[in-house]
Amino acid sequence: MDNVSVDNSYNPDKAYGMANKPPRKTRRASASSPNPDLARRREFIRALKEAEGGAYSGAELGEHLQTSRQSLGGRRGAHTIIYWTDTRGQAFYPKWQFDEEFKVVSGIGTIVKLLNTDDTLHVLATFLVPAAALNDQTVLQLIRENRIEQAIQHVESSRPR
Repeated sequence: MDNVSVDNSYNPDKAYGMANKPPRKTRRASASSPNPDLARRREFIRALKEAEGGAYSGAELGEHLQTSRQSLGGRRGAHTIIYWTDTRGQAFYPKWQFDEEFKVVSGIGTIVKLLNTDDTLHVLATFLVPAAALNDQTVLQLIRENRIEQAIQHVESSRPR
């Protein structure tokens, strides 16, 4: 069922002498909207965020790296680390970008810097969505197979000009 709210703060019909008309109804999108495209998009985003073991919260990663939130913010701003934020602005860092010593895996930082964007979903998709040009492999798979130069070349050739 759609959420419907009535906006009584200003009624242009009353302003023009048409007070007998019912108030206008406005529709508001809700989490339970029966829009299948929206549901698929939400599922796709959830899958990107949970891929490969999920993500560390800022507090967890800060503890592992023995660094501050401000330092992590600087790395986000410099495009040297992959992150996404929730609706409250809390940052999360995909676990798959780190090695056992919590260093960014070789090649990932280079590609994040090359992408140079704050569009975190684009960054996640770049690494995790299989590409036809890569025989349906992902950039992350290439990096794990130590085919870093091929991964970088693919990202460079896929960037808008």
